[in-house]
Amino acid sequence: MTRRFRHLNIGRLVQQSAIGLGLLSTGLPALSSTVVDIDIGIASDYMRAGISQNDGSPALQLGLGVGHSSGLYGGLWASNLDSDSASNGAVDFDAEAAGYVGFYQPLSAEWAVDLGATTYAFIGGDTDVDQDYAEFFGKVLWRDALMLGIRHSDNWFNRESARSIVETAYTFQRESFAVELYLAQHQLEEDNELVNYGAGEDSYIHARLGITRTYNQWDYRFAVDRTNLGSEFDAATNFSFSLHRYFSFN
Repeated sequence: MTRRFRHLNIGRLVQQSAIGLGLLSTGLPALSSTVVDIDIGIASDYMRAGISQNDGSPALQLGLGVGHSSGLYGGLWASNLDSDSASNGAVDFDAEAAGYVGFYQPLSAEWAVDLGATTYAFIGGDTDVDQDYAEFFGKVLWRDALMLGIRHSDNWFNRESARSIVETAYTFQRESFAVELYLAQHQLEEDNELVNYGAGEDSYIHARLGITRTYNQWDYRFAVDRTNLGSEFDAATNFSFSLHRYFSFN
């Protein structure tokens, strides 16, 4: 899951990603008030950590973010799911939602840290399986372009297995265009029949190239996601495009 405050430049979740929600944190300019950022978007597919959650079916995505000049921020994000069409063993849910809180703190003119937590919830579907879980993250940023971070969950997908992600990214920003290069290592503390990355794998690599064009209150995003998991896991090479409309209030 994931989304980004355009006007605060504080980071986003996939994407998440989502969430995923995978997600960069960038700097917070000096503001004297609270800013509320709402976005509505549609994506050609919902990519979560390099893995398709909709198997090429469109996803409607909604976000609400609040940021303060102190560096505190938080928000909610949601996307519909089409796990019936996915071939990665996903449990049937209708939607995924995430709530996040964080704190961005500059250390110098060039360095900053971003600390926070995200909770994930899975909604609807024809199952009573509970896969909700929480994740903590910490990131170090240089010039709000280079990011080094780690994310960790003690109970990933509520399966009593810990999962960690070590990630790095660099974003080239030029006027209304941004190009992001992202690389992450996903590692399970232990894998079993319920918790694995396909074929009993306990780790995988995820790389992404993302291009964003901002025009007025619109974001046009194109991404190429690649992992070393098999295509049967909906995680070989995936292309996606999304269009988001933003509304900001302060």
